[in-house]
Amino acid sequence: MIHALSLAFGDLLDPRVRGVVAKVALFTGLAFVVLAVVVWWAAGFIDPIAYANHEYGLGWLDTPVGWLVDAAIWVANLFLGVFDVLVFLALLWLGFVIVAQNVAGLFLDQVVDAVEARHYPGLPPVSQTFRQVIAAGFNLTVMVIVVNLLVLPAYLLLSFLPPANLVLFYLVNGYLFGREYFETVVFRREQGVPAAARWRARRGTWILGGAAIAFLMTIPIVNFVAPIVGAAFFTHLVNRRPA
Repeated sequence: MIHALSLAFGDLLDPRVRGVVAKVALFTGLAFVVLAVVVWWAAGFIDPIAYANHEYGLGWLDTPVGWLVDAAIWVANLFLGVFDVLVFLALLWLGFVIVAQNVAGLFLDQVVDAVEARHYPGLPPVSQTFRQVIAAGFNLTVMVIVVNLLVLPAYLLLSFLPPANLVLFYLVNGYLFGREYFETVVFRREQGVPAAARWRARRGTWILGGAAIAFLMTIPIVNFVAPIVGAAFFTHLVNRRPA
């Protein structure tokens, strides 16, 4: 697996892959800036104390009633401020993963084509249709979004225990990315029962490979090319014969 990953990074030097990297980095960067602005704007409306005061007439929250109440309000505001920042960072982090995957998904076939042409020229012709590519990409994108949104409350709760939230992120997305990149490569020539059997035969390898991609997603700068590396990485994992 380490050798396959090193080959994948080496494939970034291939002229065809470099062109894909440039397009993905550009579009991902632009989409990420837009996402960050939207999330920051939305976070500005989160003020539970002001909401409670407006809805329920809790005017006493704004009225100094001794140093104890002032201190309690200060602590509450501090806690809410920290929570707002954590929510913003969690949404931004999760949003980047989703944006990067969606943008890269438009070009992953080009990466796999380039890697196969360079390292595995004897493979049979691709039998997957364009319609199947679009359908598979859409299904997996929806799965990544839905599953991560469902797990978002756990991400937020575990933000106070940094190693735990990372472990959860790697476990969840290890499976999702493993499935996504496995299908991106295997579905080019295998569908249905053969592909399902191949997944089950080395499920641990595919999930561990997906976790490696999820790890690359958490490294600044590297995360812009992580989807490209992931496509090349799984192309090697799928096509290289075990020693």
